[in-house]
Amino acid sequence: MSVSGSGQLGPAQHVITSKPGAVYKLGEVATQTGLSPKQLRQWELRGLVAPMHGPGGQRLYSDSDLERLRRAKTMRDSGMTLAEIKQLLWILSATSLGNEVEGLAHLGRICRRVGAQLTVAEDLAEVLRARLIRRNGWSFPRR
Repeated sequence: MSVSGSGQLGPAQHVITSKPGAVYKLGEVATQTGLSPKQLRQWELRGLVAPMHGPGGQRLYSDSDLERLRRAKTMRDSGMTLAEIKQLLWILSATSLGNEVEGLAHLGRICRRVGAQLTVAEDLAEVLRARLIRRNGWSFPRR
């Protein structure tokens, strides 16, 4: 059984029960990951996944490809760029201690960037709250 990294299935994720080494066609992968066939082809071109190619060039994905795509989709849905996702997927698939240290450093940079974005968003929300209070006498709870 395959589940996301959190141990719980997301809305676009389905439990897969299959034999090791099973292969899935593009349409099946799209259905099971919530990614469109176009996205899957683009992500392959960008190096996020490397499915096998069967007769006639048909893409064939493994169980590990599905897990990788689910993880990538979760990261993309959280706002990470494809470049960040590609780097993190590579780090996660590598086995040396240096890669894990690099991965933590990379995630630290992402956390600092997201923290800065959150600070800006909170400041802007405060400006809008103040305008509404000034114009209408409305009040809003602070987060």
